[in-house]
Order: sequence, then C-alpha cells, then structure tokens
Amino acid sequence: MKEGKLQVSLAGQSRTLGTGSVVLVMPGEACELAATMDAPVAYFQLRYKSRQSVDLARGKNSGGSQLIEWANLQYAANEVGGRRQPFERVTAMLAEAEMHVTTLNPGLTTHAPHTHAPEEIVLMIRGETEMSIDGKLQRGTAGDLFVVRSMVPHNIRNVGTEPAEYYAFQWR
Repeated sequence: MKEGKLQVSLAGQSRTLGTGSVVLVMPGEACELAATMDAPVAYFQLRYKSRQSVDLARGKNSGGSQLIEWANLQYAANEVGGRRQPFERVTAMLAEAEMHVTTLNPGLTTHAPHTHAPEEIVLMIRGETEMSIDGKLQRGTAGDLFVVRSMVPHNIRNVGTEPAEYYAFQWR
C-alpha cells in the first residue's frame, strides 16, 4: 500500500490494510479490493509468471496467500537505519521470494557494493537516493524503480536530508 486504507478480501480473510501493508496472492485465488473512505488510495501491484510449473501445494505449505499489516512488521534498527521483512519464503511459482523494506538515514550508504545470485527490484518509497549499479550512479526518488540483474555489483546511498525508504524484492 502506497497510501490510504484499503479493504482487502482474500482466502477467507477480510481486513482493512493501511499504508505500507502487503498482500501476497497465490495463483488462481480471488482478491477483492475496495477503498474504505473518501481519501485517495494508491497501491503498487507486482505480477509475475513463472517459467516453471505452478506448485500450489508448495505455496500453500509455505503460508499461502497472506495479508501482512504494516503495524505488525517488526522494525529492526541497524547502523544505517533499519529494516522490516514482510516475507522470505518459497511460493507456488518461486523457489525463493523475499521482500524487505529498508529505511536509510541521511548521508549513509547501505553497504559496500555487493553481488548476489537473485535478481532484485528496488522500489523507492520516499527520500532521495543514489544507486550504484555496476559502477554507474543513478538518482532515485519516490516512485522510481531500479532493476539489478544477478551478480551485478550495487548499493544505495541516501543523498537527501531526510530518511529514505524503499522496498526490495529478490527471487529465484
């Protein structure tokens, strides 16, 4: 959820979710969304198809569809800001799917440039950043999307005066 409140009905559950919350939907399951008030509602939607066969049993065994409320996500402070972890698990289509939310304090860098096998998508939520991808610097602000291919060196620096926040997705 980018902003606002949304009534979400999924897998026998129905809840009102607020800003920052996450909905994870299994293939073939119906998900109903409805605005709950007169204020605008905005959300991001990430859809994908697997090259491999869908394994619904594997997805259900790892938790199935989920409504993940922002208020219930534990914030783990660290030396550069902090992190929340909505999920890290197998899904019906992926051997591993991971999402984390990083808060990066002004003037700091996440870590030295590093690589990893999973590809990664970074969605900027707020703040001003500079991401190094394979040695090339790219500016990013709210709504910008970075795509990092497997084994490409990368890191992010907060170049603004306020904390920056972004969602990071990795999969394999």
